[in-house]
Parts: sequence; structure tokens; C-alpha cells
Amino acid sequence: MSSDAVRRFSRQIILKEVGAAGLKAWLSSPVAVHGDGVAADLTRRYVHGAGLPRGSDPAVCPSVEVSDGLAGAMQGVGDAGALMLSLLPGGAPVSFESPPMPAVSAAGDPLVAIVGVGGLGCPAAVGLALGGVRRFRLIDDDVVDISNLPRQILHRDGDVGRAKVDSGRDGLLRWFPDLAIETHKERLVGGNAARLLDGADLVIEGSDNFPTKFRVNAFSKAMGVPAVVSGVLRLDGQALALMPGADTACYRCLFPKSPAPGEVPTCSSAGILGPVAGVLGLWEAALGLQLLAGEDPSGKLWTFDARGGRWMGFGVRRVDGCVACGAEADDPALRDAAEGEGPMAGCKI
Repeated sequence: MSSDAVRRFSRQIILKEVGAAGLKAWLSSPVAVHGDGVAADLTRRYVHGAGLPRGSDPAVCPSVEVSDGLAGAMQGVGDAGALMLSLLPGGAPVSFESPPMPAVSAAGDPLVAIVGVGGLGCPAAVGLALGGVRRFRLIDDDVVDISNLPRQILHRDGDVGRAKVDSGRDGLLRWFPDLAIETHKERLVGGNAARLLDGADLVIEGSDNFPTKFRVNAFSKAMGVPAVVSGVLRLDGQALALMPGADTACYRCLFPKSPAPGEVPTCSSAGILGPVAGVLGLWEAALGLQLLAGEDPSGKLWTFDARGGRWMGFGVRRVDGCVACGAEADDPALRDAAEGEGPMAGCKI
């Protein structure tokens, strides 16, 4: 395998469930994705971006059937991930269980700010556009790396080295040419959060570090803007919706402080599977659409385990004295003196 191929698939190779043998199996396992529209194209990006060749005849190769729309994208990407796991050496069949997708779409003309145009932000933007959102503000200070391509589905080979906000904008416009997209090649910090998130009707957080998650959480609570915060690693993910004014837990209630260096495994040391990030990003979009519609999906931490294809929702309670949502809230994340700027995971998720 060439050095470029090793770099491209590195986050898959280091997954203990995949490894070199699993990648070799994928590279020789054609898969057909059937369907028209954005949801089917999205599913193809995850399957073939992971190295599985394109198949066409369902009689001789596994296939995934994809219907259009946000619910179709969720089922298609989830089914693709389950199929990929079953094709590993010794892999057992896995059935993907979709979460309860809301039957809502964006009303009016909301502006959605997406913080992090990576493994979570890319599918979240696609899901929101499928749900009718037409105005986006993309915020990210990073550039596209070849190791991003299997899971950050708005970026392509020719985008390596480009700013993710520019590549992400172009990727969205390929599928949705009528979108209005602002780009800000900046890292969200205490000194610019108010400016970068000003006027947003919803914030989708898809960064790779706790300080940024804390800032989005604090801004949501302080400024009364709904938000969704998510994270993903290996074959697992989680998401939490934040509804202004709701007496429910915020992200700080669950994670009061950043973990110590080395305490949390990193993507570079533990790996990540593209469709896992895909379904979490799409679920962020679904929760975001509910928030835009005035519904309240807060108060529940959603988790996903790709090994069994299952979602679970856990009720979470607000913590008295929380620095972000307590009676005397004073979250340091809104100041430049927040916790260290180091990454939560050592890759661009």
C-alpha cells in the first residue's frame, strides 16, 4: 500500500475492530449503493471513501438501498456502517436501528452556524439542508488533510490543503446550489464567540476539543440560542440538544471540566469509523430541526454504539451550581482564560 493510502485510511487501520486485515477485506469487497438523490450520494461517499470498491449487481455483491430525505440519509449511512462491520474478517451481521427521526422542516429563513467542518459538521450541514435550511455560517480554522477524506464527506481529493470552510462550502453547493453560505476561517475562542455566533438561530457544534464545546454550550445558555453538541470516537458517539430556558442539563452539567492530558483516548490512537460520525452528524441535524421548530428535545443524552447498531437516550438532570446554567453562572469558556486549548481527540473529527 502506498504511503498516501496508509495516511488516507490511517484512522480505520488503527481501529482495533478493523486493522490491516479489515482494511484489506474492505478493499476487495465491492458494495452497491442503490438510490437517487443526495441521501444515496452521501451513503456512497462513506462506503467508497472507506476503500470499498463500487459494485453494481446485487446478485454478486452486498448492497444498500437508500431513500431520499433526512430519514433516508440516516438509514442509508447507518446501514452502510453496519454492512462495513459485517464484512470484516469474523464479522457478524449487524442491524442498524435508526433513532426516531422528526417529521419537521426548517420554517422561515433560519441562519445555522456550524462550528467545525469535519466528521460531524459535514453530515450535519447536509442533513440540515435536506431539512430545508438555506443559510449557513461555517466556522473552522483547519485545512483539509488526506486522512480526513474517508469521513469528512464534503471534502474531496482536490481539496487537500484548502481551508475546510471553503471546501465545505463548495461541497454543500454541489448538492444544494441555492444555499447562502458564509465562511470564517477562525477558531472559536472566548474573544470572538459573540461575533462569530451573532445572529445565529441555531448552533451546531462539531469540534474536536472540549474548550470549543464548552464555549458553544456557554454561549447557548448566556445568549439564549439553541444548540446541539456532539462527539464521536471509535465506534461510539453522543449528542445533546440545548434548549434556552429549559430546566434541563447542559453540557457542563455532564462534563464539568476538561479531562487531563492523556485521559481521553484520541482518534489518532484509537481510530474512528466514518459512518459513525455520519449518523451522529445527521442526528445533530435532526435535533437542530426540532429546536428550530420550537420543539424541546433537550434533557436527554443520546448515545450510539455501532457494534450493535443501537441508539439509547438517557434522561439527564441539571446540576445545581453549574457554571454555565446555574443561578450564578459565570462560565470561563466565554473568556479567553478558559481551560487549555488542547484537543479532546488528536485528530480532526
